[in-house]
Amino acid sequence: PKCPKVVASPSPSFLGTPCSEADLRQRFQLLGSLVGRGEALPLVEREPLLLAMEAPNLQASWEALLEVAGGDQAEALRVLQ
Repeated sequence: PKCPKVVASPSPSFLGTPCSEADLRQRFQLLGSLVGRGEALPLVEREPLLLAMEAPNLQASWEALLEVAGGDQAEALRVLQ
């Protein structure tokens, strides 16, 4: 793992954000619902800290990217890649 101390902790968190397996799974599912399931895994493999964001912040960030991209989901996704 990229952050082994976080994973090994009995109460995993990163900068105060809970990072239990259930938390990470929930955020991954949210990311998949936002960008598409096929796109979520490569994004997280490249930048695992995406899953350390609280769900509302993750969603707000995606919405901001969409706004900047004029609502074009493919263009917003290119920015993330």
